[in-house]
Amino acid sequence: MVDLNKKLDFIAVALSQFFVLIVNIFLISILTKSLSMEMFGYYTLFFTAAIFLRQILYDPISYVIVRDCGQLAQGESVNNKVKAMNVINDGLLFWFGLIFLIAALFAYIKFNELSAVAFALTFYLYFSSNGAGGMALAVLNILKKRRLYGAAITFEAIVKIFILLIIFKIFGSGLLESIVALTLACVLLHILLRLYLKRVYCSNFISSVDVGVIVKSFFINAAPFYLPTFFVALKGVGERWVLAANVGVEDLAIFNVFFQLGFSPVVMIFGVVQTFVAPIVYKLSAKEGGHLIRFNEFMIRLVGGVILLGVVGFFLADTIGSTILKYIVPENYHSHLNLFPMFVVAGVLAAAVGIVHLGVVGAFEAKVAGRLMSIAMISGISISFLSVLGWGFKGAIFGLIASNMVAFFIYSATLHKKVNL
Repeated sequence: MVDLNKKLDFIAVALSQFFVLIVNIFLISILTKSLSMEMFGYYTLFFTAAIFLRQILYDPISYVIVRDCGQLAQGESVNNKVKAMNVINDGLLFWFGLIFLIAALFAYIKFNELSAVAFALTFYLYFSSNGAGGMALAVLNILKKRRLYGAAITFEAIVKIFILLIIFKIFGSGLLESIVALTLACVLLHILLRLYLKRVYCSNFISSVDVGVIVKSFFINAAPFYLPTFFVALKGVGERWVLAANVGVEDLAIFNVFFQLGFSPVVMIFGVVQTFVAPIVYKLSAKEGGHLIRFNEFMIRLVGGVILLGVVGFFLADTIGSTILKYIVPENYHSHLNLFPMFVVAGVLAAAVGIVHLGVVGAFEAKVAGRLMSIAMISGISISFLSVLGWGFKGAIFGLIASNMVAFFIYSATLHKKVNL
């Protein structure tokens, strides 16, 4: 029965990720055909800025919560962690809401445009809902509620397209309309996840442990991750900002289209693997477990599998990718189709980095893991920014590949050294 449940969990998550991939491709097709290349560039800037803020404010705490829940058995101890997570999210929602309300009012006074207020409030709703909802999804995964995890991301994908088509039909296909549609889907998912966690883990909550103490411990343990997470976020979006500033938003639009169609699907597919291996990695890497040799062997098999599947993916992208993409994106993007396989390569490297990063977070104290992340990210940022400044659009692609190669080498070398001490 246990094996059957694991198989059903894997099938549920794999199918949901495949469905999300198809929806995202459909979404890119709708947006690139509805928005001008310039407007799609501004669309990209909006969401990269929101994700940047979400990463630096939510991800460090998420690392700690997920790691702690992954190393605990079900019961009151897990309930304490989930309750504390909800307390943190409520606090962040309130204070950031207050800040962005003031920002929206200032924008209205400054520009006398309701659209400025709409952009400010939509930005707040997206990044806060994405942060809190992402944290909830990560907890569901680590607690092995994977069928629910798969259903949640499938639900968001369906609602995203449904709301987008309705808004386009009623109000037209503009930049603000596109952003509002995706934001509403994200907010709805966060509300449903919040209600579920409250009912299952926080109803009739009784504990001898002060939740405030757990909240404080989360922030203390997350502190070493804030600086490296800032660098991770900056690397993820910074090259696109530099590209927009150095070359223009139209080149940014082209980069983002192929990033979403080549890089992101590969990371998403291997994300299914990470969903299932994260608890195993954290267990094997636990310092009191004494399983470092098994941990090393497991990591080698994982990375080897990623690389092997990546070779297959590159071959398919190189042979039939351009033909397929011609039916997805409009003609003004077709002159860059030959670069599509390079984004697939970058995605494979990023997936391998994600695997070894799990090992680093699990095997090292937060302070050491944070230092390694900072080194990897500073190196990656330097490579990415210099590449864009030197070679423009093609430099952005080179930086995407080279920065992930450097991060993979740093994490792998450090893990190898720890295991062989």
